Amino acid sequence: MNKELKKMMKNFESDSTGRNRYNDFLFHCFTTFEKSIKLNKSKKRINKYNNMRQDLINYLIANEKEITLELSK
Repeated sequence: MNKELKKMMKNFESDSTGRNRYNDFLFHCFTTFEKSIKLNKSKKRINKYNNMRQDLINYLIANEKEITLELSK
């Protein structure tokens, strides 16, 4: 796992459990990048954050069990 993901996990708080907690975390990651995209005016940076967000979401979906275990700690 990369530093960004670990940082997001530390900042993430949810009362949900199991699958709902995982879904809440996906939403948290998406909205975190969405805020960064909206704050930037440069198309280059917007594209960078879009790519980072898509890569992260793909990683989270591909490694659902691992992420769920990390979130349950």
